[in-house]
Amino acid sequence: MEASVLASKVAAVPGIVAEVCRSDDPDYITGYVASRQVGYVRLTQMKQEGDPFGGRAFFVDDSLPIETIVTELESVPYLVTEVPGV
Repeated sequence: MEASVLASKVAAVPGIVAEVCRSDDPDYITGYVASRQVGYVRLTQMKQEGDPFGGRAFFVDDSLPIETIVTELESVPYLVTEVPGV
């Protein structure tokens, strides 16, 4: 549920085209791709069990200042009232 909520905020930020995420939890091997166009798509077996390395890649529309996108991600509150499928 946490990943879905985080992905929904990222997808709502103007200038974000898509996000790819790989969990840093060594016991969680599933990642995801998310965007407004495709929604939240789980990627099973994205890494080997026990691998502690994770991270996120944000794909952005370069017509907007990166500072604006970063401020939106870091500082603007986002209220999630429903998580479909959970």
